[in-house]
Amino acid sequence: MGNAFGKHKPKVTSKDKAILELKVQRDKLKQYEKKLQTVLDRELQVAKEQLRLKNHHAARLALSKKKYQQSLLEKVSTQLLTLEQLTQSIEFALVEKQVVEGLKQGTQVLSDLNKEMQLEDVEKLMDDSADAVAYQNQVGEMLSQVFSEEDEADVMAELDQLIETQNQKVVQVLPDVPKNDIVEAATTQADTAVDSTKLKSKKVEQEKPAKKMLHEPLSA
Repeated sequence: MGNAFGKHKPKVTSKDKAILELKVQRDKLKQYEKKLQTVLDRELQVAKEQLRLKNHHAARLALSKKKYQQSLLEKVSTQLLTLEQLTQSIEFALVEKQVVEGLKQGTQVLSDLNKEMQLEDVEKLMDDSADAVAYQNQVGEMLSQVFSEEDEADVMAELDQLIETQNQKVVQVLPDVPKNDIVEAATTQADTAVDSTKLKSKKVEQEKPAKKMLHEPLSA
């Protein structure tokens, strides 16, 4: 006679749930990293384009968004690694509350990352329509609240680096004047000056007899 009640299903513990949630968040993070890289590349491109147009405000905003998105990726990646180590702890019961709270925060950060996936939002950084300007102001206000002084300094350093790089490219594009042309131009100028001096001297010599005749008394 077999077991009428069948086998008992293993009980799902809070630790099992935490490990499962960690796996879900890790998978999402990997997906978001790939998608977000396209956005990050486009924002860097927008920053360079706006610098060429002398629009430093839009360039700085694009770099600030890129900095913010990268910080979100780093934050959730570091947090998931920490939580994974905690779930492997023998004394899981002692850190369970910390893990649960960390998972909630991870979910929120992933949600924030998901909002940053739209390439259309990047294009708004270059637009001057009313909606785009309102979006730019909203982004600027949000970033001013979450950025530290160090974050601001990093953005400005990257902006300065881009400006320097573009200035170097402009200098490289300017044509070089051949040295022979410079020497030839200088020689031509010198010859012209000499010829001009000779002409003036000749003119003076020609005018002397005429002046002499004017001053001589008329014969009776």
